[in-house]
Amino acid sequence: PVKTNWMTYKTACVFNRKMYYGNVRIKASDGLITYFPDGILKSPIGMYDTVSADNLLEATVNDGDEITCLRVAGNKLCQFKKASLTIMGVKILENGESTEFIEKVVKHCGVNGDNQVCDTPYGLMWISRSGIWIFDGEQLKRLTENLEGSTVSKQEWESFYTERTHIGYDAYWNQAHICQDTQDNPLTMIYNFNTRGFSESDDMYSSDQKSGFVNNPEGHLMWAQIGTGSSSINGNDSNNPKHNAKVKKAKTQTATAYQDHTESTN
Repeated sequence: PVKTNWMTYKTACVFNRKMYYGNVRIKASDGLITYFPDGILKSPIGMYDTVSADNLLEATVNDGDEITCLRVAGNKLCQFKKASLTIMGVKILENGESTEFIEKVVKHCGVNGDNQVCDTPYGLMWISRSGIWIFDGEQLKRLTENLEGSTVSKQEWESFYTERTHIGYDAYWNQAHICQDTQDNPLTMIYNFNTRGFSESDDMYSSDQKSGFVNNPEGHLMWAQIGTGSSSINGNDSNNPKHNAKVKKAKTQTATAYQDHTESTN
């Protein structure tokens, strides 16, 4: 076995009681540092901080891209790169060990980092230059430009999306908040899971600079602003999405399955 003295990583998640670390640098016992932008290191079961270079997993390699986020949807491991999503399942071998296998590679729906992906009760939700996506472990849907007519057009989304656009799920309001930027443009697009419709807010933040989203133990979205911390549970109207949201269109939008631009490896 190759002994690993230390390891750095860009993203990580827990799946089937194993920790998966993505986009890793490994320093071996001989001092040699090796970079695996396409690589995933997984731990033994229940030993989340123990990894070995022998457990390196590389699902998609030599594509000029790098792993930006690892998440779980249902019983699938989702590997995001900047330009693609790789969906992996797990196969149990005769000796009781498990191995990952690629189920599908979806082009043109990658993310820049963890802050463009969030977990919801309805599946994994993320934003990409190509639109707003959700995956429940079985069905992949694009919430923008869907076949039944979206309230967010291709042109609207392309003018809204930036490299710093980020997303968070607020369990109290049952909404996904998509903030356009962390600086100078505090516009937020809100997707309401109760009505399956979009609205917009331009008055949720009292500062021109903010952080990404995190959740408190009750599920409320929170963020930091210049000079103060803030969240969606503050009493003032500017942080309450029910007070400031402007409905984009009268009709609500219904998500439909999106299956174009996929490559199956089965």
